[in-house]
Amino acid sequence: MDTQKLAMQQKVMECMEENMKGWSHILEMQKDYDRFVKNMKKIQELQPAVHNDTEPIAVNIKNTREKLIAQLLPVLKVLSVYAHDKKMKKLEQKTKTDRKALNKLSAGKLEKEALTIWKAINKHQNTNVEEKKSTEPEKYGLSQKMIDSLYETIVQYKNLRQNYKEERKAQKKAIESTQDLIRANNKLLKNRIDKFIFLFEQSQPDFFNAYAMARKNKPMPAKPPKKSSNGQTKNKQTKKTTDKK
Repeated sequence: MDTQKLAMQQKVMECMEENMKGWSHILEMQKDYDRFVKNMKKIQELQPAVHNDTEPIAVNIKNTREKLIAQLLPVLKVLSVYAHDKKMKKLEQKTKTDRKALNKLSAGKLEKEALTIWKAINKHQNTNVEEKKSTEPEKYGLSQKMIDSLYETIVQYKNLRQNYKEERKAQKKAIESTQDLIRANNKLLKNRIDKFIFLFEQSQPDFFNAYAMARKNKPMPAKPPKKSSNGQTKNKQTKKTTDKK
């Protein structure tokens, strides 16, 4: 986002507001300025989304990722033993990974991997020929509490990532909209208002100069001190009088 142009436009608006009595009778100029102000108000409304701080969500995602890997790793290792004992080669193959490999996975792949493992445990824990809950995985130390906790972390990780994605998308859209409005106002200034201002170069030089400085995004220079009738500045005259005393 072009913050310098936005700051310049804010200064222009302040200048126009301060001198409104001197130019508002020019109807076409007033129409252009109304459009300019309308755009500035829209920009102001977009600022909360533009400056939305997504860093806390990003930190939360990082921490939840670390938690997920910490929960997933022991489950993978024990499930590998269980699959080997039960001669489940496909399941055993799925569990052949380590911490380094998990750390290298993208966010989406890690989520998918964790969910696949959770589903595999559920499959072997909840079905047998009598349709009763199996305790086989629990014999290997994979308690229901561990499995439930793993699933909760998977869901938390997924929701955080989705929330972050939506927040960033909204922020990007707000920045793009702001940039479009800044460009629209720049065109209004360059193609119209800048030209109307020349009506006041002679009749209202202070306004004309203030506008020119605002367009450069610079403050107006301080006015020189007034001179007395003898050509000296009032400050110098006062100083000489004081010195004599």
